[in-house]
Amino acid sequence: MKKGIKIFFWLFILGLIVFLVNEVKKWNNDDFKMAVIGDSGIMIRSVSWQRGMVNELWIEGRVPVWVPRGMGWYQSDKIGKLLNQENKWYLASKVMFYNFGFVPDMVAPGNDQNWFSNTGIISDWGVINYLRYMLTKSKMMVKREIINTDLSKSADFLKEIIPRDFADSRLLTEDLRLTIYNVGQSQGLANFLSRILEWSGFSVIGVDNYSGEVKNCLVSYGQAADNTYGFKILQKEFTDCQFQKNPDLEGMGVELYFGDSYSQMLNYPSYNNN
Repeated sequence: MKKGIKIFFWLFILGLIVFLVNEVKKWNNDDFKMAVIGDSGIMIRSVSWQRGMVNELWIEGRVPVWVPRGMGWYQSDKIGKLLNQENKWYLASKVMFYNFGFVPDMVAPGNDQNWFSNTGIISDWGVINYLRYMLTKSKMMVKREIINTDLSKSADFLKEIIPRDFADSRLLTEDLRLTIYNVGQSQGLANFLSRILEWSGFSVIGVDNYSGEVKNCLVSYGQAADNTYGFKILQKEFTDCQFQKNPDLEGMGVELYFGDSYSQMLNYPSYNNN
């Protein structure tokens, strides 16, 4: 019995150490971003320790939202069921990125606007961060905005509030500089991606056409760019692209080339058919 107790004790200690190490890794002063896709619409939220704010954007159920990669436009209250039926829940984060330049730490299904009722937030955010929020939330400013018309009719509104309230603080403080090139016949694609990346918090210094050959998409980057947080976001969002270090670029410079194949993969023409 005593031997069994000792084994249990040391297993408990080992488990506690692993838990604490994991929690320390999760603890940070970074923004935490979450999206909820439910039967009544979509909610995106950002907790920013640096700003001392919780920003929320509610997209009402009847508002059409674009689902990339061959899906098209659907009312926001239908998207959750659609992704589940098609077994494409992995597109949920892409919906957030390509519509709002929002890069969520987690996307959860749900019908409740109270996002903290979702138990998954504790495992994704970490117990320490969660408790920190619960202890300080009364001192944080909460700001809520509502979209109840087509996104195209809300363009000026989104252009104002997304970069201001939802852009990632880490991207805003980095010196990563992007230039985006349109390769091929997909008119407006580079401008579309430029807007999304700027909303995310990237600094886009130029948009242009490119007459060379790029089969799908290419990310060419300078010597110091791959050590940045922004580079990790580019890798996360542009998984279909080839990444190539370019010694001719300045250290923090990045060039993104998007061809017709990338447009077809996204089904970008459907974005313009709303």
